[in-house]
Amino acid sequence: MDLMRQGLKQIDRKKLLRAGGIFCLLLLVAGYFYWGHSGVGTKVKAGKGTPSVGSYTVKRGDMMRHIVLSGQTIADANIALAPKYTGRITAVNVKLGDHVKAGDILMVQDQGDLDLSIGRMKQLRRQPGLML
Repeated sequence: MDLMRQGLKQIDRKKLLRAGGIFCLLLLVAGYFYWGHSGVGTKVKAGKGTPSVGSYTVKRGDMMRHIVLSGQTIADANIALAPKYTGRITAVNVKLGDHVKAGDILMVQDQGDLDLSIGRMKQLRRQPGLML
């Protein structure tokens, strides 16, 4: 029985040494690939003289590439439009994104109410003894 136990201990010891050796070998291989190929610890030697640099000659011409962009534009300033007189808008002469210049008519206001107010004021002025 004792011989058998000692034989088993030697076999277990041999298996343990083999497993430890294989583990160490795998660890060494993994370390080689990690540090050997990652560039850690490698030094780049500076060459003597000037480094090689590529150069290109640029010519003026049309761009031959088509660029598609999407997004949102934001105006530099927001301008509130406020008419002198209240009333309804009968026509809008521009669309969103149109270019406008100074003096362009952007919208047309219904002048029916304005004409009635002007008419009333003229009648009131004609009445004698009334001061406005």
